[in-house]
Amino acid sequence: MAQQAAGEDHRQRLAGVCAGGYLIIVLLASLYPFAGWRSTGTGMFAYLSMAWPAYHTPGDVELNVLGYLPLGVLLGLALERQGRRVAVGLATLLPGALSVLLEGLQTYLPARVPSKLDVLANLAGAGIGAVLTVEGWQRHGRSWRSGQGLFRPGPLTDVGLIVLLLWLFTQLNPEVALFATGDLGHLFGLLPELPYQASAYFLLELAITALNLTAALMLAALLTPAGAPWLRPLAGLLGAALGVKTLASFALFAPGGATLWMTRAAALGLALGAVLFLGLQRAPRRAAIALCALALLVGLLLVNLVPPNPYLQASAHALQYGHFASFRAITRLVSALWPLLSLAYLLTLWGECRSLNDGGG
Repeated sequence: MAQQAAGEDHRQRLAGVCAGGYLIIVLLASLYPFAGWRSTGTGMFAYLSMAWPAYHTPGDVELNVLGYLPLGVLLGLALERQGRRVAVGLATLLPGALSVLLEGLQTYLPARVPSKLDVLANLAGAGIGAVLTVEGWQRHGRSWRSGQGLFRPGPLTDVGLIVLLLWLFTQLNPEVALFATGDLGHLFGLLPELPYQASAYFLLELAITALNLTAALMLAALLTPAGAPWLRPLAGLLGAALGVKTLASFALFAPGGATLWMTRAAALGLALGAVLFLGLQRAPRRAAIALCALALLVGLLLVNLVPPNPYLQASAHALQYGHFASFRAITRLVSALWPLLSLAYLLTLWGECRSLNDGGG
């Protein structure tokens, strides 16, 4: 019981730290570009009494829902032990209050337009994330913690689940190849702009898709106990990732662009990644950790070598404006940092294996 309580405390602290980190990302993205502050002659919260926006698209609402959903998830995990109603209520209302404040601050930014519709969408996103997380944890968390469910018991599994959740969130970045993460060089302007060549881009996109899919599936498999069924949950994870990618493309690209990510290279990369995972998933635990890290590192290198796809950039031109810019900033930053977070997690798993002298599983 003492060990279980310690694991619960660890999970709460971890979720709280992650929620704080994501909160910083939301703050930075919501107040982008941090320049041109001016007084408009209206109160900070005057937008709450204004008429509803005369024009908006479903994509506008979806982006605001999706942007706050991870915050609701993380706060729900951090507060779950306070009880279902308290956890859901706080994990919904706290982000809602934050949204009201940030929209008010956007009154003083010339490139931003505050809207109470955005507040409602943010509130809905946080609420959906909180309900799904708290209800799911209350229903299935006991079996996960006892090792009778799909996942290994222990706080490190909780960390891994959060890492996988963030991987799903990275699929909301529509400007990169399928499953591509870790674009640090282009994000921060550290690398020269390479010329786009269709043939080279095809091979790079194929390799990036295959390696990142292999790494994500192996990371998920490392969370399951030996002998546990893994096919259905991992197929579900892959399906969820493709669904999120499709939803992002539908919301951000021109009509008919929902499957713009499904190129011939991406399709071949999906097949190759699945074959690689099936060939490697039976490796001993420490070898699987090392192979997963290798796939992440090679994928990270290739992502920083591939030039931006001009066709995707042209299709996503709306991301430069308004709250589209906020959403773009959030997804790009999380996507860029995800491989580093995953490598740190794999290093922790490696250390656990060494301490337990668990070389085979």
